[in-house]
Amino acid sequence: LSAKAKDNALIVVADASVPGEAGRVVAEVGDALGPVGILVNAIGTFGPRTPFVEADEAAWWRVMEVNVRAPAAFLRATLPAMVAAGRGHVVNLASRTAVWDDPAGPSSAYGTSKAALVRLGQAVAAEVAPTGVVVIALSPGLVRSNMTACRPGYASMGDAEFVTVDRTVDHVLALVSGAHD
Repeated sequence: LSAKAKDNALIVVADASVPGEAGRVVAEVGDALGPVGILVNAIGTFGPRTPFVEADEAAWWRVMEVNVRAPAAFLRATLPAMVAAGRGHVVNLASRTAVWDDPAGPSSAYGTSKAALVRLGQAVAAEVAPTGVVVIALSPGLVRSNMTACRPGYASMGDAEFVTVDRTVDHVLALVSGAHD
């Protein structure tokens, strides 16, 4: 995204699940570029790939902290300026596992977290709809990444089984362009 945004993007590294980090990141971006008008919640971790009853409880809840709490914190940190401006776009990167089981095996924490993120986005979208702010979920498909490398059979999967990062970025850019509002 930053390469396609040219001079209008800033990369800030943070542990998004740490309380207060979202506010710090949004403030840093605001100081450098002005108020955030586009938020892409591309935050995620996969977590335990074991049946729910066998999953480590702390690891299971950690997925909720990263995949739900962190995007919610970024929504909370960015929405006031978007609402005040009367415009803005939020894209929450979700997953097909929000509605379907992962064919690669158990992933209750990930699927539950992405379902919660989709529902959070729907609720917030309804709240801010009259303000000109658009909130949408995008499930791009299986994107080759460090996170998806934990999938069983990943090493033997061909490129045709993956959506490219460039295609995902193009979809995000189309969604935030306003053409589909």
